[in-house]
Amino acid sequence: ALARDNGYPMVIVITGVQTNLLDQSAGRLETDLGLQNNRKWRLFLNPKLDQQRQIAEVLGDWSDQSLPDHRRQTVLITVLKNTTHLRNLINVLHQLDLQAFPALVIDDEADQAGLNTRVVQGGQSTTYQRLVALRQCLPRHTYVQYTATPQAPLLINLVDVLSPRFVELLTPGD
Repeated sequence: ALARDNGYPMVIVITGVQTNLLDQSAGRLETDLGLQNNRKWRLFLNPKLDQQRQIAEVLGDWSDQSLPDHRRQTVLITVLKNTTHLRNLINVLHQLDLQAFPALVIDDEADQAGLNTRVVQGGQSTTYQRLVALRQCLPRHTYVQYTATPQAPLLINLVDVLSPRFVELLTPGD
């Protein structure tokens, strides 16, 4: 919600590797943001190329300075951390002109599947490649890794493009 309040027209949430995690994340976002009754958000679940036009239309409203803020919707994309779904999202984003649109990318369960598991062999794992390609599609973005087990992202080589620049420990609520 803060991303929208601060002028981010697009938020991408990369969920875990299993469908139940995608459903859980989408359900929480739907509840927490009140998506059923809130016209400020437009949810796209695992978007495919046939939804590119809809996403472009929603983003287009952010270019219209005469349109009041309450009439603009923020694109909210939830995508499973799976090579096929990430590739589909990358294909959609490649069709869009995103130069003027900042995006917030949240990699939930950042310790799962997104780390380069082929670094020792001098290669790149497929999901890692997709995450790097996703970031390259977004000229202006913030990439946030979120996990309850932060050891894995902290052990990444510092020169790795997905290595965190800083870490913030969040204390759990009630």
